[in-house]
Amino acid sequence: PDMPKTAFADLWATIRSGKMWQGFVLNRGAHGRVYWVRAMVFPCYRGRNLEGYISVRTKPSRADIERAIAAYRRLP
Repeated sequence: PDMPKTAFADLWATIRSGKMWQGFVLNRGAHGRVYWVRAMVFPCYRGRNLEGYISVRTKPSRADIERAIAAYRRLP
C-alpha cells in the first residue's frame, strides 16, 4: 500500500529503542483489499532480551483515517 517509507522508519526506530509506537497503518489483505488500522506496537522482552513485537490493531474512525492521510501526504 501507499504508506510513506518515513512512517515505517519511525515505527521501527521507536520500537527498536524499546518504546511503544502508536499510529495508523495502511495494510493490504490476502485478497488485495486495502484497509486502515490504528496500531499500537510494543517490543516484547524476556528478561532483558528482545523476543519480538506485539501489535494491537483496531478499526479507526473515518475522521482518524482522513487525518492520517493528510499527515502522511506531508511526509517525504
